[in-house]
Amino acid sequence: MKIAKIKELDKGMGGISCEGVVKYSKSPKCKNGETNGKLWSFWSQFIVVEDDTDSIGVWLTLDAENDAVANGAEVLIGGCVLDTYQKEGKTEYSLNKAKIVGAAKKATNPVVSNIATGNKTSDSETLRIRSMAWSYGKDVICEGKAPLEDWEKLADRAIAWIYQQPSPEPKTVAENFGDPAMTEDDIPF
Repeated sequence: MKIAKIKELDKGMGGISCEGVVKYSKSPKCKNGETNGKLWSFWSQFIVVEDDTDSIGVWLTLDAENDAVANGAEVLIGGCVLDTYQKEGKTEYSLNKAKIVGAAKKATNPVVSNIATGNKTSDSETLRIRSMAWSYGKDVICEGKAPLEDWEKLADRAIAWIYQQPSPEPKTVAENFGDPAMTEDDIPF
């Protein structure tokens, strides 16, 4: 999605993706803490991404310090949540909880890149569906049913399942997702 279009969305909207060139990057930092007695740790980096319409600040979540991106890198960012705040009386925008999902101009999954055009779905509807699918992937991982590395794959499968054309022989949930243990109760939408 173009950055100018992202700034038209509501605060808190999730599942946003965009691509562009990194115009500014800070050094990554390790964040540590404790929630409900459980320790957590992750790497974070602030970057500014620019496309042909605008630029936006992005808070990346990294798996490791060496996953940091440098100025001039062309990136595809996904899983973002839009945030807004006031600075000197002006509304500013940032994307939080972002992950690098690939290099710009290269789709990470052909199913996802064909969805918006192949099904003639509006940008807002596509974004809503992607948000649900990314949330589904996150929920499955948080419940310990899949490893973190499968997050994007789970979301892509959910998106493909949502857009699946009706067939004369309905498929089971397990057939749609390729997981024989999956039932209708595992689908949150």
